[in-house]
Amino acid sequence: MKRKIILIVIAMLLIINLSALTTIGYHRFVSNKPTATICQLSGDDYLYQELALSRSQLDQMKTIRQSFLDASNAISEQLLARRTTLVAQLKTASPDSEAMCQLLHEISSLQNDLQHQVIASVLRQKAILNSEQQEKFFDIIGNRLIQEARCKHANALNTLENNCNHNYNQPKN
Repeated sequence: MKRKIILIVIAMLLIINLSALTTIGYHRFVSNKPTATICQLSGDDYLYQELALSRSQLDQMKTIRQSFLDASNAISEQLLARRTTLVAQLKTASPDSEAMCQLLHEISSLQNDLQHQVIASVLRQKAILNSEQQEKFFDIIGNRLIQEARCKHANALNTLENNCNHNYNQPKN
């Protein structure tokens, strides 16, 4: 009788241990392997996945995104051209301040147009989302903007610090 009970207990412990090892192995080697699609997600794909969009919403979001990219790329090309012209003007022996003011006005206007394109795109995207998706959408966008601002602020401070250190460490003539 005792021998039967010991064999039953050993068999149960063996089954429990094998189950535990199988579960650990599965989670370690199968379910946690990143798939190619997860590794290749762009920022937009991540956003779309986080929002749990329906197929229809996903198609609309991609259409809105492409429309935005087309418009913003055209404006960005114009901005680049104006900035290049401004730099060329600054390089001249005697820069034309009136021409530079005009270029700065054009650059500001183009940046304003770009900001309007961003807002229009966000509002179009918002319109196709339900209230839960909208909340998550603006949380994600808000976090991205804050991180971007912090990075730009940190980069600006580092650049300023490096310039100051560079100028401070220059030998005096």
